[in-house]
Amino acid sequence: MPGAQINPLLIQQLTDKEITEIQKFPTLSSLPGKYARLINRQKENIPKHFEENSFMLTCKSCGRKGKYDVGLMVVNVDREEDGEGTEYPIQTTGYFRCKHCNDAGNWEMPSQFIIASMAGILAKGSFGMENRCTVGKNLLYDGSWHLFSSDAELHLLHQLKEDPDNSFVWNRLGNLYDKGNRPEIAACVYEYSVVIDPGQIESHYTLGQYFFQIKDLERAAHHYKQMLLGASEYQLLAAEDLRQMVASGLANLFDVFQESNGNIPFLPTKEELESAGKLKEMEKYVVDMKVDIVEGELESFYPFAEIYMGAQSKKLPNRLRTLKVPKPATKKKKKWKKRKKKQR
Repeated sequence: MPGAQINPLLIQQLTDKEITEIQKFPTLSSLPGKYARLINRQKENIPKHFEENSFMLTCKSCGRKGKYDVGLMVVNVDREEDGEGTEYPIQTTGYFRCKHCNDAGNWEMPSQFIIASMAGILAKGSFGMENRCTVGKNLLYDGSWHLFSSDAELHLLHQLKEDPDNSFVWNRLGNLYDKGNRPEIAACVYEYSVVIDPGQIESHYTLGQYFFQIKDLERAAHHYKQMLLGASEYQLLAAEDLRQMVASGLANLFDVFQESNGNIPFLPTKEELESAGKLKEMEKYVVDMKVDIVEGELESFYPFAEIYMGAQSKKLPNRLRTLKVPKPATKKKKKWKKRKKKQR
């Protein structure tokens, strides 16, 4: 069915099928796993990263026009464009493909697009424009630059062809779809990344966010707890970013606990810790600690986050650490005085 806007090369990478076996216009049912369809059913409940920013674009491959949400326009004022076109390259975060031929990245942009970008620069900071246009560069994790999100997608798919089990790159591909207002495709990619690597906690976190937003509390709690259980071994984020993510997941877990009237535990159970091989690691924190949770204050979850970070929390600067574990009381040993031998 034309219009689903899914790259056949993504299906190929996910399923290991020959490209000739894949439809030119893949549908949502072509994506493996369950999450793409679950999220798509309630897609309207997942907040967009950027406001709708639609234009009538012409696909140069088939010559047909269509309305597409380009997402955030990023004007690269310090980079000259190669060839003809606008004075400055304008990157877009939205993920879109031609509704008619399913090609991508070969667009004729209308004059309104150029005018809007210039207006965005002039009105920088004005209400209503900051979420549609900005000045700067949009780079991938490896520092590479791409004009359209579909170009960045091809770059990451090429990396995955060389290293198909790299869950970190799969996560970054998921982030591309997520920022591109395509959470249904992102959910499939995140789901795949945690299948090949259950320790990919960034994917667990975003899946937890998705399910929390659509009020699937059981699945949200599952993925947030998997994030907690893997946090101490995850070394692909800076310590402060890791703590922020874990604390955010904990805050939402607390909301899940409250919304479920306590039927869904706030933290991983003893059985879950044991199953993950984390029970001994966590036992050292079972002391008389007092942690005040303040609803609406993410920082109040920092001590819990640092517990689950384990050794990773040691990477935080001392001035930023919030976890204070009291040392267990020890009995003082009595000192015995040596008695001098009496001389006879």
